[in-house]
Amino acid sequence: MREITIQLPDKDYDLLLSLAQKFHWTTKKKTKNAEAELLNEFATSVEQVKLHQKGKIKLKTARELLDEL
Repeated sequence: MREITIQLPDKDYDLLLSLAQKFHWTTKKKTKNAEAELLNEFATSVEQVKLHQKGKIKLKTARELLDEL
């Protein structure tokens, strides 16, 4: 199976999605909200790293994160 990524105008999105469903193609929906949330989480992470470098907060080590799993 191959994968393609297509960027298209919003007005054509529903048409392409309905075609994909008709031909039983697997689709992954990417919403603008999901992208915005990801960027927001990334910005928060960068801010936490900056605070850690200034000594204002202590971040967990990789071992501490793995122990939580």
